[in-house]
Amino acid sequence: MSKHMIEFTSIEARLKNYGVQLIAFGPDYNEVIAFIPGSDIREQYGVNPAAFVDAYSENENVLFELFHSVHGIAYAD
Repeated sequence: MSKHMIEFTSIEARLKNYGVQLIAFGPDYNEVIAFIPGSDIREQYGVNPAAFVDAYSENENVLFELFHSVHGIAYAD
């Protein structure tokens, strides 16, 4: 199954390398990871990555919106 065809069921945000790592989970333990640099978080949300995670880690709508904006563009290792 292509990464682009996964229907994600949940998402998590974590701090990593002064940015935000988003991990989207799909069926059968599929995970897709995207990394958003801190500069992009500051530009888009006006806060540093730690403040973003504090403010939005429970808001799946915001996390999925951010994830889909970079999904397929910036996969993290």
